[in-house]
Amino acid sequence: MMMLLTALCADAATLLAVVSSRSAAELTAGAHRFLDDNPDHTVLLRTTDQLAEMTDEEIRAAWAAADAVLLGGVFGEEVPRLERLV
Repeated sequence: MMMLLTALCADAATLLAVVSSRSAAELTAGAHRFLDDNPDHTVLLRTTDQLAEMTDEEIRAAWAAADAVLLGGVFGEEVPRLERLV
């Protein structure tokens, strides 16, 4: 994740990350570490369970607001839905 985030432009950027529940703790720790060094950036983390509870419009809005998107450990029912929405 750090490599992806450091590749974002120097201006403030928003990263949307959708990960499995199993990966959430590690990604959250990495996001906090990144934000400590880059407070102008925004990192929005969602698990696949949280994604399942979002409406299609909420997902489209989150995707549109992001400068970069990271999907990690996303599989099952959410994959066809994401493909359809984005």
